Amino acid sequence: MSSFVQKTGMNALKSNNATQALEIISNRDTTPEIIVVDWMMPEVNGLELCQNIRALNLSLTPYIIMVTSNSLGQIEQTALDVGADDFIEKPIHGAVFIARLRVGERIVKMQQKLLSLADTDELTGLLNRRAAIKACETHLARLARSDKSISHCLIIADIDFFKHINDTYGHQIGDRVLIDVSN
Repeated sequence: MSSFVQKTGMNALKSNNATQALEIISNRDTTPEIIVVDWMMPEVNGLELCQNIRALNLSLTPYIIMVTSNSLGQIEQTALDVGADDFIEKPIHGAVFIARLRVGERIVKMQQKLLSLADTDELTGLLNRRAAIKACETHLARLARSDKSISHCLIIADIDFFKHINDTYGHQIGDRVLIDVSN
């Protein structure tokens, strides 16, 4: 399967068991966008791993493809019910597997775009209020573990008399002012 993944131009990270897979997935620097899970694995089966991945509550949800040689009809439904996004029976046909990886890639890109739209102000491209508060909480927690003061990471700015700009020159000019200030 990893050779098929590499044919798509994607990187393939391999793990020998569910514990190792969860370590890779939990690390924010290496969290894969698409995860291929075999139903039958040592220690923890693919269903449990899938549930554990979904329980991580990651900001970007990985696309999970469950693979099995078991062809019982209920199995596919069970895999999808526990959080798999797709299901493939073995033996794997390379072209179909690659096509399903591409589907996962498209869905992940749409998810990233939606997340970006949800976190940024359309006009300025800056973080919106909700995302800015979340970012501040993250940075404050990091600062609490270091010896730096808050002044190293926080700037508060106010545009004096901004209402006057909008009232006098119109909202289009006010928007340009906001864009220039944010830049």
